[in-house]
Amino acid sequence: MSDQRYFDDARTMFQTQGWTDFMGELEKAYHDRGMTYDTTENSNDVFRTQGFRQALAWISNYETLVKQAEELADEEA
Repeated sequence: MSDQRYFDDARTMFQTQGWTDFMGELEKAYHDRGMTYDTTENSNDVFRTQGFRQALAWISNYETLVKQAEELADEEA
């Protein structure tokens, strides 16, 4: 798949109600999940919480990362 097709497909996905709903669910999960460092009981909980938060942060920033990559590709073209 070409870079341009990847960017086009991603842009189309970002414009859907499904994407908007998904992002809302992620935001809710991030805040409501109860996985905070204050609720950890042991080191495994700390690492699980850290991984959970990192994964959600990456997914939440995916749209921004794709848009930045597309802008960079446009500048290099």
